Amino acid sequence: MGGPVERQSGRKRKASVRETRVSLGQREIYHAYVADQPTKIEFSKDEATHLFHLHNNVLVITLKIANTKVHQILENGGSSADIISLTAYKVMDLGEEALKSSPTPLIGFGGGRVIHEGRIKLPVTFGSGPKSITKKVVDYTSSYNAILGRPTMHMLRAIPSTYHQSMKFPTPCGI
Repeated sequence: MGGPVERQSGRKRKASVRETRVSLGQREIYHAYVADQPTKIEFSKDEATHLFHLHNNVLVITLKIANTKVHQILENGGSSADIISLTAYKVMDLGEEALKSSPTPLIGFGGGRVIHEGRIKLPVTFGSGPKSITKKVVDYTSSYNAILGRPTMHMLRAIPSTYHQSMKFPTPCGI
């Protein structure tokens, strides 16, 4: 599932596309480098030796969300929204009154609109500590309790590798 990035006008989206085209035209492409930091993020052969390499698996992780360990979180760079299932949200026992309404529907793979239950800002613990992430709560049936989309991946400046079944991102203490 994806959808428009919340509160982003058509003019702003078009400007972003023009900016990207200019950057690509000038060859300002960063391959697994983190802007503003001299650190390069790399994956080595040794990091993949424990894996069965004929796999074609997606990257599924476990995170601590609002002090609850949540398994089966799909890293999906194709999604423009960070999503948590209504079932997983109810397990956290945060109450539906904490949800804020959001008029922007999500657009599914088939182009269908999905009205979500609301959005909520939750503390999500990554390697360097908790970050505040706005998640859309959706009543859906899936193998995954949550979807980690582009907004969070960009905020973390994370580089995922499905081949290595790993994700790396810069922290104040290194990668």
